[in-house]
Amino acid sequence: MTSDSRDPRPQLRADAARNRARVLVAAEELFAEQGVHAQLLDIAKRAGVGAGTVHRHFPTKEALFAEVIAARTTELLDQAATLAADRSPAQAFFAFWTLAVEQAHRNAALCDAFTPGTAQQLRMPETLRARFERTLADMLKAAQAAGVVRADLNANDVMALLSASVLADQRRGPGGQPGRLAGIVADALRPTTQPSTASEATT
Repeated sequence: MTSDSRDPRPQLRADAARNRARVLVAAEELFAEQGVHAQLLDIAKRAGVGAGTVHRHFPTKEALFAEVIAARTTELLDQAATLAADRSPAQAFFAFWTLAVEQAHRNAALCDAFTPGTAQQLRMPETLRARFERTLADMLKAAQAAGVVRADLNANDVMALLSASVLADQRRGPGGQPGRLAGIVADALRPTTQPSTASEATT
């Protein structure tokens, strides 16, 4: 038996890993551009692989969407942890608000993940959604304790307002300023006696 006949399986595993990585890169690009409307056949074409290769690694579009959105959401949550550690509660909360809207504006898949009207199977994975909501709730409580966010709001209110801001920013039209509507909503979260400051709203 030659060395060629002994080594095909490791080589196949390496090829499979490369193909899977190519599919994920292509999916990341197309989901960012088209959101949940991206099709597996188009992803396969951009990745330079056959449709069968995509289906071997991701049997459904839902499975592929979940993996792509999980990576983007995890990155966003890691940034939230950095903000909470490095900034005041007010700065951290409003910077995270702005960051989430900006990320969703640049990535249609993330926008769809935040949108209540999106089919449940094409939304943010539930474990990550729960982590996102906990992170938002913790940052909200800290900001409320500091007196910079209205005390009558809860995490569900803020999550709904964030989703609405993301959707409004997506539909603002070509002439609108990105993030403007989200900024208006963010100002409404502040107590009436708490003046808005530019430093709190910046990232």
